[in-house]
Amino acid sequence: MIRWQAMDISLLDKNTLRIKGKKATLVVDPKEKMAKTSSDAIIALDSDFDPKNVTDYRIIINEPGEYEVGGVKMTVLGNDNLYYGLNVDNIQVLLAKTSSLDKLSKEMNDPQVAVLNADSEINGSLIAAIEPKIVILYGEHAKEGAKALGSQDLPAVKKFSVLADKLPQESQIIVWLT
Repeated sequence: MIRWQAMDISLLDKNTLRIKGKKATLVVDPKEKMAKTSSDAIIALDSDFDPKNVTDYRIIINEPGEYEVGGVKMTVLGNDNLYYGLNVDNIQVLLAKTSSLDKLSKEMNDPQVAVLNADSEINGSLIAAIEPKIVILYGEHAKEGAKALGSQDLPAVKKFSVLADKLPQESQIIVWLT
């Protein structure tokens, strides 16, 4: 019997995430006041991250390039606002701030999951253009963004799990983390 492991996305702090796959854990924008956590890599969307409470990390990724950590392949693009294309357990993930969606490269098209730090108002047409199967919002404008995308009735969660073979075929699911 094959046992599939889900990719888990958890909110650690208001603007800090943990993305955990089968072989690697990534922490996005750790902050000084968050609880201690272990990670294989730190990913920076913001320049004001603080790695003090992250243990066991091997690399901090905060500039454009190609990376691989524990089987997670990453393409990092952008200048002032970085955005990440991740392949976590055969799930294509876009990790970005909503304020940088208009600058996305065509190389970042067709993510299955878009994980977006809602640092600004959300332009639904920009999200529709990248055609993710699942949109996960977190950050300052996540609740308003979920409403703008038609998901005001979904409850906020602290953790979301998804399997590559259980992604929806057509419909968009919008979840906001709080």
